Amino acid sequence: MGAAPSCCSDSGDVPPIEVVEGEPSAVNLGDAGNAGNAGKAGCQLQWTAEPPIDEHGPEHEPSRHLRLDSELLRGIPLNSSLQGFGRLWRKSPIDLPEAARGALWEKSVGVEKLDIFLSHTWHTPGSQKIRALMVQSGCHCFVLGWLLGSAVAVLLELFAFPRHRNLSARLGGFVGSLLGFLASPYLPQPCGREMCFLDVVCIHQADPELMQRGIYGLGGFLKASSEMRILWSPPYLSRLWCIFELAAFRKANPSGRIVLKPLYLEVGLLYAILANYVVPLVHEMHIWLSGDTGSWRQWMALLILPFVPLVHKLRRLFHQKRQLIENMKSFELANVSCRVTSDRDFIYAGIREWYGSEEAFEQYVRGPLYDELVFPFRKSEFPAVYWLMLMTPVLSAEVDHWLTSLEASPGLDPYISFLAHVVAASLLSMNLLSLGVLLCDVFARPAAGIWDYGKTLLIWLVIGFGLYGNLQTEFILRESHEVALSVCAAQAVACFLLRYVVPKWTT
Repeated sequence: MGAAPSCCSDSGDVPPIEVVEGEPSAVNLGDAGNAGNAGKAGCQLQWTAEPPIDEHGPEHEPSRHLRLDSELLRGIPLNSSLQGFGRLWRKSPIDLPEAARGALWEKSVGVEKLDIFLSHTWHTPGSQKIRALMVQSGCHCFVLGWLLGSAVAVLLELFAFPRHRNLSARLGGFVGSLLGFLASPYLPQPCGREMCFLDVVCIHQADPELMQRGIYGLGGFLKASSEMRILWSPPYLSRLWCIFELAAFRKANPSGRIVLKPLYLEVGLLYAILANYVVPLVHEMHIWLSGDTGSWRQWMALLILPFVPLVHKLRRLFHQKRQLIENMKSFELANVSCRVTSDRDFIYAGIREWYGSEEAFEQYVRGPLYDELVFPFRKSEFPAVYWLMLMTPVLSAEVDHWLTSLEASPGLDPYISFLAHVVAASLLSMNLLSLGVLLCDVFARPAAGIWDYGKTLLIWLVIGFGLYGNLQTEFILRESHEVALSVCAAQAVACFLLRYVVPKWTT
């Protein structure tokens, strides 16, 4: 929020004068949660007033925790917050000059209600949140861009330009999906415009009075929001203002949705998509250098080499998931940080009012809230549209192979060839990726020394053997309609088992 240290981030929020790192405190609720960029804004503002607490003490005016002046209720469309490559998320306000902090307020507009309250901590790099939100809001644009790009490139290659080798679906799909993804913040959203609370723009970062009123009116923002979306990262539960948001939302909005969005999910997805594009790139480089299009199976170990860093990174990301589960199951307020005594008193008063005691709130986090938020993430499962994003490079490659085979063998049955190249091969690739993701989750916990890399190598070898098996079945699939259909059905069953049955045994 911009002018004081972040309550959530351990840097005070709207407190009495406090010096952080040699500067007067700036209100940054955002360091720990949403309220919070403000405090980090690095503004050199000093609070001359105490928080808006009733003169008789917090217990005599508990409702103040959910109050907000109507003229301060502001929001920003989610996609607008990501424009300019997510410039609003890249830096905490504390790192911005005063003029830039003052201009942030103009990015938001007055609203009567909010669709989403974005809860996050500025202790996590903004780049992670940009990538996660871009995937969440732009996944359909990514897929649509891939579809249009592939189709246009294939048609151009078939009818407009002579072709040397069939690379149209891969090149067109890559360009189309990238353009669709980058353009998504500027395009209409499938569900309409979602107005969000984002601390840096919805709480004034330069005016001390407006900042103070906004920070201590956080509960009012929560009350006006239909959904609280938690952009979870490991520091999240250690910031007291983030905890305040969790505590206040359920009491202010009993029917509202709390949606947990761990950042590792979308970040891992983008790494996997990148690896899937690197594999055909390595293949094409081999052909370009050697001029040999027939012996690439001998180079398979080189082709799947990009999956080594991917597997290692995915294991690290799934370890974050286990940290999330462990942190919520063992949550204690004593482990949550807040430097400013007035902020701590304000938040604890609200918790006691809503839950009866600090201990009762801790039990709520470990019990009902844990069950509501964490259970869906015990399973290694992506949403369906994420799987489609992940498979776009594979589908593009298989479409190119299908078109090439039809050109090379005019008498080949296009139906059998389509089943063999596109359907069965894509399903098998998705099953291998599902198995890889599952193994990364099971073996997520780091091991000592070289044994940690041994885990990664083991998973990589499993994926490699699976790809080799895929190559061996390629010729079998072309024998007849019955064989192709049987293999497709078997892969579909395996896909169901890997997504919905096997993960239950590993939780």
